[in-house]
Amino acid sequence: MTIVDLKIELEKTGIPSSWYLLEEKGNEDMRHCISQLDNMWCVYFSERGNRFQMREFSSEADACQELLSRMIRKQQKRR
Repeated sequence: MTIVDLKIELEKTGIPSSWYLLEEKGNEDMRHCISQLDNMWCVYFSERGNRFQMREFSSEADACQELLSRMIRKQQKRR
């Protein structure tokens, strides 16, 4: 899975775009984010300029799967 695939999947599952930020484009405050730092992919929750629940992955696919899983869990809790 790539970031492009992830975006399509998030839209298909009806997850609000205000919950996440892909590729550091826009305001990341109070969102789950995915970004590439050096050779690693990072998934984290951003709040007031701090990064929480940070996980690093060597592959884009693993990072995308992690963000998708987080969003699905969040969506299920809201129901």
